[in-house]
Amino acid sequence: MKQVIVREPAWRMMAAYFGINQAEDKLKKNEQLCALGGVITRHIIDIKLALPMLSPNSGAAHILVPGENWFYAICVFEQCNLSLVGSCHTHPGNLEVFMSGEDKNTHMVMFPGGISIVCNPQRREFAAYSANGRRAELLMP
Repeated sequence: MKQVIVREPAWRMMAAYFGINQAEDKLKKNEQLCALGGVITRHIIDIKLALPMLSPNSGAAHILVPGENWFYAICVFEQCNLSLVGSCHTHPGNLEVFMSGEDKNTHMVMFPGGISIVCNPQRREFAAYSANGRRAELLMP
């Protein structure tokens, strides 16, 4: 199992975009997603940058990010000598932190060797998952 390390710059972006530690009236009700840029080695997925992925199609239990947004993220990461290593998305409100069937399918297609982080910003719960759906060790600032 790989260890997932989220570096401070990536954490700051996710926290700001997802509204972690914000007042109750500012909490975001729809799912949100960040592309994760970093480096994958044999034992570690090192996440150095998180890039918010804006979507016109999201709800309390879904998000659909257009392909051109993913292409843009990949280009940004390449300029920083990083690769697309996964994504982090929210399960807001009362949703549990888990990998849904759709999450698993997306993960297998887009980042089979990477990581999916699911978080509930309201409860400050986070979990990382590998392509086979198993939880991975997650180290955050």
